[in-house]
Amino acid sequence: MTDVFSITQGPDWSYRASPSQLLLGTELPIKTDANRDSAAVPRPLHDSAWWSEKTKGFTFVKEDLNDPSAYNRILWEGTMGDRPYPGTRSGLDLRHNRQQLLEQTAGPR
Repeated sequence: MTDVFSITQGPDWSYRASPSQLLLGTELPIKTDANRDSAAVPRPLHDSAWWSEKTKGFTFVKEDLNDPSAYNRILWEGTMGDRPYPGTRSGLDLRHNRQQLLEQTAGPR
């Protein structure tokens, strides 16, 4: 994480959290920016009942208490729909020429 902060900017770093665009399309009481285009807000693929059913038996009282593989699959299905879940990692070193490598390996959406 230290690579994303500049030590030349001094110790007064500031951070302003902003909600995910996807959360703006839900019924959550999230304040929105008046300048935001409401047509550009993505709509969730599933409602709260779907998420509740899929995560039944999970606990969110503390981080890392759920099976990460099972949770990742739920997140994938919930946000990506019926796109196939990624199988194995490619092993590509994305530290160099990242954008070019990603464009070469991106499958159809």
